[in-house]
Amino acid sequence: MFNDARIAVIEASTKSGKTVAALTWLFEIAFVTGKAGRNYWWLAPIFRQARIAYERLRNWTREVPGLATWNDSGLTITLANGARISFIGAERPDHLYGDDVHAAVLDEATRMREESWTAVRTTLTATRGPVRIIG
Repeated sequence: MFNDARIAVIEASTKSGKTVAALTWLFEIAFVTGKAGRNYWWLAPIFRQARIAYERLRNWTREVPGLATWNDSGLTITLANGARISFIGAERPDHLYGDDVHAAVLDEATRMREESWTAVRTTLTATRGPVRIIG
C-alpha cells in the first residue's frame, strides 16, 4: 500500500485490513499534499459501500478537533488544509468524469465496471495522481 508506485493493486482476503490501510493511505496523502481545491476519491462499486468507508474515516477524524468538517449527505470530508476526500459509488461511470483528482482508491475494484476504471484514470491523468486498487 505505502510505496512509490503510482498504480498499485492490493489483493487480500476479506477482513485482512485492506480498507483500513487504504483509508490511512488516502488520508495521509490528502493531509500531507492537500490544499484547497484538491480532490481525493474513494470509489466503491455502489454508493452504499462508499458510505461504509466514509463513516469509518469520519469517526476517526472526529477524534481530533479542527481536523476536518463532514458532509454526511454528500459523503465528503474536507480537511483543515482545504483538501476534500469524496466517497463515491462507481455504478455510473459517466458521472466520474470532470474533476481533477490527486489520489484515489478503488475499493472492491473487481466488482466495478471496466468503464469506471477508464473514467477514474482520466481524472488522475493531469495530476499524475496515484491510485490504489484493492479487492
